[in-house]
Amino acid sequence: MKARRVLLWTVVLIVLLACGFAILVSRIDTGTIVKKIADASAEATGSPLVFETAPSISIFPLGATFGPLKWGEIKDGEGLAVAAKGGAVRLALMPLFSGEIVIDEVIVDQPLIQLVQKASPKVAQDAPSKDAPAPQKDSAPPKQLPVELGRLAVAGAQVRITQPDGSQIRIENIDLRILDLRRNERATIECKLAYDLAPSPASSLPKRHGALNLKGKFGYDNGMVTIQGFDGKLDDTTLQADLVVSMLPVLSVTGEVKLGVFNLDGYLPAGQSAKKESPAPAKTAAKEPAPKDPATAKAAQSWPAVDLKASMAQFSKGKLQVKDISFRCAGKQGVYELTGLKASLAGGTVKVDAKADLPAKGYAASLAVQNISVGALLVALGKEKMAEGNVAFNADVHFQGDDPKIVMQSLSGKGLLEARKVTVPKLAQLAKSNPMFKSLVPDLVDLVRAPFTITNGEVVAKPVTVNSAQVNVDGRATANLPKQFLDAAAEVKTLGTTVPVTAKGPFSNISVGIDPKFALEGAKNLPGAIMDGGKGAEGAAKKGAKGLVKGILGR
Repeated sequence: MKARRVLLWTVVLIVLLACGFAILVSRIDTGTIVKKIADASAEATGSPLVFETAPSISIFPLGATFGPLKWGEIKDGEGLAVAAKGGAVRLALMPLFSGEIVIDEVIVDQPLIQLVQKASPKVAQDAPSKDAPAPQKDSAPPKQLPVELGRLAVAGAQVRITQPDGSQIRIENIDLRILDLRRNERATIECKLAYDLAPSPASSLPKRHGALNLKGKFGYDNGMVTIQGFDGKLDDTTLQADLVVSMLPVLSVTGEVKLGVFNLDGYLPAGQSAKKESPAPAKTAAKEPAPKDPATAKAAQSWPAVDLKASMAQFSKGKLQVKDISFRCAGKQGVYELTGLKASLAGGTVKVDAKADLPAKGYAASLAVQNISVGALLVALGKEKMAEGNVAFNADVHFQGDDPKIVMQSLSGKGLLEARKVTVPKLAQLAKSNPMFKSLVPDLVDLVRAPFTITNGEVVAKPVTVNSAQVNVDGRATANLPKQFLDAAAEVKTLGTTVPVTAKGPFSNISVGIDPKFALEGAKNLPGAIMDGGKGAEGAAKKGAKGLVKGILGR
């Protein structure tokens, strides 16, 4: 009996408390609450948060439901405005008994964010005064989440951005869900959206329609964001990521990102290849590299730290396809290294290692290319298939500066170029059209080899050798990159004679020929030595070599 009485009085007490709470809630002046929210938001942001109708407070479930709201406005062709058709906020009941307010659920229905920008006139900035106060540092991020949520649901959201040139970016049908956003736990995030890019006629941006889907785990603790098991898809490109982003003491990013097949064509303006050539920039004297600024070195202490692995299944643009891309980027304080970059291209492989010292503007790179098919690469680049064969290229270079001319002047290093089993269709056509060249033109070049060194922008390649059954070449070449000038000479050995060939001039107008003295000495023996079965081969070789060079290169 006593147990029943205790249970009965407990139920009665709960009912009385609920009734009292209901009466208390019914007497809450929601109009006053709305006014306080508007005043507080106006003081904090400059614009009030306005509810078209007063929210309605409910007991079961405990919380409030609100109707249309708006904040901000578009005025004089610019501004930021936010609106929503309605939503609800639910509170967790049990934490209230311990004096803690925990938001269990937030629902926002069809929010709309509009941002309109217009170009502002450039205003000359005065030099900072010595007595001016130092800029205040940003406040440190909170150690814990400022709010906990059981569930956040945003349905049918839209974002509309109008840029100063009239371009519009529209992101529509945004559905966002966040579950279990709590301290020391991993929240689940799901996001789906569709986007629409509508550039102005003067813009180089493409029109684009697409979609983005994301799902994964998210955590926050002591200024550190953890993104775990993220799976997503941007249009047709898959995305996977596991990242840790720390904001203390400086920004640092570690982890791994994987992308699927990415086609750049869909993100480029139509007919990009038909762009009009812009006028060449006026020539200016290159500036000397500036000495390392102590202030820059000090600022580099706050540069982000990175240790990121990345991979992509395939990158394509037009007919060009680069597959199986992978690399690691790591560094801090402005000094970063790219290591182990590997990719497959045109039947071969590309490997790159690089280092950048951004405060000192110093850079170094090591490149190794193996078994690249020349013909396949030319076709992939949209060029004429002028040659067939396999190419290998190795180079170690370093340079300094951020101006192209300074880079050219400081470029130094060494390398080796090799091409094997090379055929040139134009040479074959030349031999068919002129029988005199038939014995001079090789059907197949076994090996082209050119070791080179680079010193302050001057490339010296020697010896440059070409080996084939009919023709062998031994020469050297000097290319001055800052001056855009070539000076090369070679000895062409064919049909028992040696013909000296030269190439000289600016890159835009290179003249190719044979030594004038040699041409005069051989001019007496022109016509038909080769046609006669080899008699007078030396004279024909001389004439043939000059004609061959002109036939191939045009000069």
